[in-house]
Amino acid sequence: PVVSTITGNKSTITVTFNEMLQGGTLTNADFTVLKNGTSDAVVSVTSSGLSVVINVNNSFTAANTVTIQYTGTDIMDVAGNLAAAFGPSTVSYATVGQGAGGGGAPGGGGSNSPILQL
Repeated sequence: PVVSTITGNKSTITVTFNEMLQGGTLTNADFTVLKNGTSDAVVSVTSSGLSVVINVNNSFTAANTVTIQYTGTDIMDVAGNLAAAFGPSTVSYATVGQGAGGGGAPGGGGSNSPILQL
């Protein structure tokens, strides 16, 4: 699996991959998040579908510079192939519910335009 996009909002960072991932809880220590150059504690990491969702201790805004780095061996696709380490990579701030019709209708996922293409 390869990273497609990295977006964040408030205290959540979502890393989207190009393949379906094995679901579950991942190791917090495998991720390093910096907000304006200062470490922000990772409080939980889960994997489901195409995404890994990282929750951090402190909220951030579009005005902050946020980066994430992954150095573990927990992320794998459904076939058991490991994702490569990545980062530090910039987290693009995503405004939730922005724009007309942005109510998030079910089944509309997967076609979002990449905010950060790696």
